[in-house]
Formats: sequence, C-alpha cells, structure tokens
Amino acid sequence: MTMRAVLTVLVGVVAVVVVLLVARGQIGIDLGSLGSGGGSGSGGGSAGGSGGGSGPGPTSEVVPPVTTSAAPESTGTPYLTQRGTNGSLDVDCSDIDSELLVSAYDGAIRWSAEADSGVTVSPSSGFLEEGESELVRVGGSYSGGDGFQLVVSAPNRSGSGSQSADFTCV
Repeated sequence: MTMRAVLTVLVGVVAVVVVLLVARGQIGIDLGSLGSGGGSGSGGGSAGGSGGGSGPGPTSEVVPPVTTSAAPESTGTPYLTQRGTNGSLDVDCSDIDSELLVSAYDGAIRWSAEADSGVTVSPSSGFLEEGESELVRVGGSYSGGDGFQLVVSAPNRSGSGSQSADFTCV
C-alpha cells in the first residue's frame, strides 16, 4: 500500500470518528470559526495542498451549545401537592390564585412547568435535589373552557418524569 493510500484511509477514519463524536454531543463545532471559504493554494510533493473554492463561506448563524452529558440531569421524578393558603385545584379562572409544591422524588430533578395560555406559573423552572421542594404560584386567567392543566416535567433516564395538575374553573 502506498503512503498516499494510507493517508487517505487515515483521514477517512478520523472524519468518521469526528462525525460520530459530534452526533453523540461529545464535542461541539463552531461553524463561525471555520473561515470564509475562499483562498488559494498550490500543490507540491506528496502532501501538497489544493486550491481553495470561491463559493460563499459559512453564515454567521447562531449555533446552540452542545451538551456534553449523554444522560439527562434529572434522575428522579417531580411530585406535585397542593400547598399554601391558596392551594386548590378549584379556582376562579378570571383571577387564578393557587399554589402547588413541586418536590423531587427518588433523585434530583431539573423541572419546568407549562400551562395553558393566560395562566402564569412562578417560578416556571428550577433544580431540586432529592427531598427538596419549591412552592410554585399559579396565577393569571383562563377563558378556554371549564378547566386547564399545568404540567411539570423533568425528563429522566427512563424518558419519563412528569406530573400534571388538573384545575377546574368554578
């Protein structure tokens, strides 16, 4: 096998490894740092360069950061309970005033809460170690029917990790 063939195979193997690492999220690539795509070069010898293209370079679009963790941050599941002086699932939907307690059960959770349009949740996300809890205030107004749902999710290793509270308009 010639030296050129060995180099070609080696470059191909490295390219496959880089693609696999990027796909698994273990390394990130910033497209903005790759240059403009133009330029010129000349070849000579067995490892000479090649001419650059004249096409447009990479755009300056924002590339989201790549997470280096293959496992989700949540190991437990969220648990909701009614708490506080206003903790009720029966609410006046023109002026919602209720509270829920979000707790981490069977591990830590990175949670987020979502509700129907017009309903506010504060705070709407957070991180809790196992056994910790946080009071969440539910407010705003809802005019889409007889009730609405608030979902607290914290995806964990098994892909699940959510709980919902079904509020009724009274």
